[in-house]
Amino acid sequence: MNWNATSAANNYWDSVASSADGSKLVVLGDGEAGPRCPIYTSTNSGSNWLPNNTPDSVYWSGVASSADGDSLAAICYGSSIFTWQTTPSPQLYLASVGNNLEMSWLIPSTNFVVQQSSDMMSWSELTNPPTLNLTNLQNQIMLSVSTSNGFFRLTAP
Repeated sequence: MNWNATSAANNYWDSVASSADGSKLVVLGDGEAGPRCPIYTSTNSGSNWLPNNTPDSVYWSGVASSADGDSLAAICYGSSIFTWQTTPSPQLYLASVGNNLEMSWLIPSTNFVVQQSSDMMSWSELTNPPTLNLTNLQNQIMLSVSTSNGFFRLTAP
């Protein structure tokens, strides 16, 4: 594998965290260099970086990310833990498996349930829960496909 430099601003970086698929990244400036060291985030594997609005007098020391990159926690020297969360919009993956359909999505920081409908007006939860595939950190569920109309969605309970 080759390492590629990203477009992040030059800084003394102290900590980095990544979503499971590597698309969402967060880096902390070195807290020992003084306050106002930024937190930068990227949603495209480091091609572009955005500074985040953070407290001015914080000396950052570490950061962690959820598998989907939508929940972050950062710690500063000797005082507080800061959290940040956005509402995830999981990307669904579909694959034909025999006469069935496999639906999968990256483990989100918010729990979702799979619902089905024949008319997109009334929805009911599926009784079979998704299973976690630890090789790709995705929830997976097998859906029976019938000859009539059927619709599926993820929703927060």
